Amino acid sequence: MTRLILRRLLELVITLVGIWTVLFFVIRLSGDPIALLMGPGASSGQIEAMRTDLGLDQSLAAQYLLELKRMAALDFGRSIRGGQLALDLAWSRLAVSLQLTICAMLVALLLALPVGIIAAAWRERRVAQLLLAITFLGQALPIFWTGPMLILLLSVAWQLLPVAGWQTPSHAVLPVATLASVLLAKLARMVRAEMLDVLEQDYIRTARSKGLLRGTIILVHGARNAMIPVVTVIGAEFGQLVGAAVLTESIFAIPGIGDMLLNAALARDYPVVQAGVFVITLVVVGVNAAVDVAYSFIDPRVRHAADR
Repeated sequence: MTRLILRRLLELVITLVGIWTVLFFVIRLSGDPIALLMGPGASSGQIEAMRTDLGLDQSLAAQYLLELKRMAALDFGRSIRGGQLALDLAWSRLAVSLQLTICAMLVALLLALPVGIIAAAWRERRVAQLLLAITFLGQALPIFWTGPMLILLLSVAWQLLPVAGWQTPSHAVLPVATLASVLLAKLARMVRAEMLDVLEQDYIRTARSKGLLRGTIILVHGARNAMIPVVTVIGAEFGQLVGAAVLTESIFAIPGIGDMLLNAALARDYPVVQAGVFVITLVVVGVNAAVDVAYSFIDPRVRHAADR
């Protein structure tokens, strides 16, 4: 177990440095943030003075080494536009993004479990097939189409829910539904596949021969054992959901870290982009590592393999 945790921590550090390195060079190829910030009316002397003040006049290699040292000290500097500490700004926006992502994951899981179980236990009935078809349709539709369509239908046409924002629970309904559609079909298919496999096991046949109720067999003996692989999938899909949350926040004007990253990228605000990606990577990789460790407790075979 100790080796597993240490290996996951090492992987976390390597992933953080690798992603940050790629990001460092990519965003500097996007253009000069100083000229964009000061506008066309600024003189060349004013632009050069600000570039020198921010350390952007140095060579790319010198900037990289300097920024790498600062990242190791968790110092990403200040926003070029607003002057706030970039890392503090990213952390302040993270809470909203996590609320959106976790709510969407819970909704997807709560809907996928009954859909997958029904689709496996009563797979020949039309109701089960219809439920699966609806979830597949939700996954086939992209977020940039689903979100605006929900706004047009439920906010503009019927005026049932707010168009944008994150102030009240009613503001969360449309973005959570939009984001949950990304994961719902995938989880439902996996629950169905695992349930089909579990229902063919010998202990299920034994339970049937004892005369146990069908509902008891499915829910107590079947669903509980089918949930173990789903834990791993949830951890693996968390990163995809965080990425999809960036677009969802932009559609519904939610003040999360994704909306912050998009605006910072458009303004070429290097410190904010680097701090935001660092925080997202830390959360995603940390969640995956935590899921791996938790899975080793659920399934002792994983723990023994890690120890070997």
